[in-house]
Amino acid sequence: MVRGALLTLCLCALPVPALAHATAVDLETWITASGVEVRATAEGAIPVSAARLAVSVTLPGTPERFTPLQETAPGVYTASLETTPRGVVRVAFRDTTFPGEALTVGGETRLPTLEPLRLTLPPSPASVQPLIVYALIAAPVVLGLVALVFVAVSSRRTAENG
Repeated sequence: MVRGALLTLCLCALPVPALAHATAVDLETWITASGVEVRATAEGAIPVSAARLAVSVTLPGTPERFTPLQETAPGVYTASLETTPRGVVRVAFRDTTFPGEALTVGGETRLPTLEPLRLTLPPSPASVQPLIVYALIAAPVVLGLVALVFVAVSSRRTAENG
């Protein structure tokens, strides 16, 4: 029982890595005169929820102006645009879901169109800490807890033998 409690305590004490951008996220985008709708899915068409996405729709060569997207359904994000340019436009997405990380992806399309623009936020495995880092953090914690249990058991046996 003590071992189970120790294991649970150790696992709870470990930092859990946010697998930020560990997998590719597909963005299927429809751009209309009134705004943008994006369907964000991960591998296997799993909706990506709670992402912090922003979109920029500009003429090529002009500065990007990002507008935050709001999640309206699981994996569906929308934004209203002040104006939607016609002709060839540059569409860029910025993902700032995880603190200290920002991924940007973009492409060009011709507006108006009836076809969605498909882009992919690539995985960024550099943001995932190697397992050895967590092992090095956990080792002193585990050793300290084992020593604490050993001292407690020894003290109890000494007290019982009196």
